Amino acid sequence: MTRDRRVLWLLWLILGVGVPDARAGEEPSKVRLGVYLEYEYFSYLTSLGGEVVDSRNAFTAIPRLDWAPHHDLLLHASVLMRKDFSEEERSRIYAYDAFMSLERETWSFSIGREVLSWGRADSLRPTDVFQRHDYTDLIEDRVEATDVVKVTFSRGTGTLEGVWAPVFTPDIVSYAADNRWTGLPATTDVPGVGQVSLTYDEDSQQRPPATLASGQVGIRFSGTTGGWDYSGMGYYGYDRVPTITLHEVETQDPAAQTATIRLVPTHKRITVFGGDFAKAISRWTVRGEAAYTLTADLDPGTTGINDPYFRFTGGADRTISSTTSAQSFLFGIQYALDTEAEQPGPLDTQEVNPWLHPFRQALVVNTSWKFTESVRFDFRGYVNRVEHDYLVRPEFVWTPIDSMTIVIGSDVLGGQATTFFGQYRDNDRLRLRMSYTF
Repeated sequence: MTRDRRVLWLLWLILGVGVPDARAGEEPSKVRLGVYLEYEYFSYLTSLGGEVVDSRNAFTAIPRLDWAPHHDLLLHASVLMRKDFSEEERSRIYAYDAFMSLERETWSFSIGREVLSWGRADSLRPTDVFQRHDYTDLIEDRVEATDVVKVTFSRGTGTLEGVWAPVFTPDIVSYAADNRWTGLPATTDVPGVGQVSLTYDEDSQQRPPATLASGQVGIRFSGTTGGWDYSGMGYYGYDRVPTITLHEVETQDPAAQTATIRLVPTHKRITVFGGDFAKAISRWTVRGEAAYTLTADLDPGTTGINDPYFRFTGGADRTISSTTSAQSFLFGIQYALDTEAEQPGPLDTQEVNPWLHPFRQALVVNTSWKFTESVRFDFRGYVNRVEHDYLVRPEFVWTPIDSMTIVIGSDVLGGQATTFFGQYRDNDRLRLRMSYTF
């Protein structure tokens, strides 16, 4: 264990068990145990051949423990255990989240691994800087927890939140040969040689060191006035998805028409200033979110564009409910803007990561039609207004009992091969997910 890790664990122990509380005996400890169980089956409509997976067959279990030794103190821990029989890379066992939270009347404190989300937009949140993502499946986009120390002060309608993430942890990005979402070509055309088969190795040495030197900090003030909910934030840290992914030829065999490409993902320091707002107007809720991001200079010789850029997401949503039945209809639409200039050249050769800037202007639609207390139809859609690639996700959700959910849906992607979602247009799929919580 490194010195920095020992310091963090010592801080945890001091705060978690080393602070006496004279009121600890006022009421008995409360321990709650639970388990989340999930089964997934996905079937891709187009077979890509080779090592690339054509389906998903996976089980997930997340047991959790909540212990409240006092009414304002909570200790929480959960472990994710997943076995994917189709895509071994997704099979994992790890601490999903684990933290200690102390809640007082005007302040709170927590330390540990938390799922921390900032912003008010339904999707494409420019200020959501601490949230981690699992991009093993790009469009499923499961969130991951971050190791943080968080302090919150409240007074009246205002809240000031400070966050320190001592050690940088990146998003989970896959470069595996069997993954359909890498965005890496299987072959390339080399003049004088012809089509060359490509394999990839990852060099992670350019990632920030797992020490306190890679720490990130953020501050956020939120409040309410005149019916408006608002916040302002600042962040100094890293791009969690690699800012740059260099492609370097490691080995090549012209006779066999093969080559190995070394991928070098690099995370650059960023400074972000932004804010968000929301307000109920008549029967609509209007919300918006914006951020201005400055990125550390790219290394000499690196091509690409990553000037300071501005992002904005704004829109409105409304729920229409029946007065005589359980039926209701939610409709939401958002417009998203990214001022980063478009890079030249094919997506799979761009050094500044296309995942950072998948669009310049986009529309996002989110609807939910609830038929009964247990059955609803959801529809989510995304379209790039500049390059016209799109993603559509319809699904039926059935909740036969409160603790059980069954989802049957599909994912449809389209556009030109040179566009962000268009490059994955052969990844259309049907999916089934069953989950049970107790």
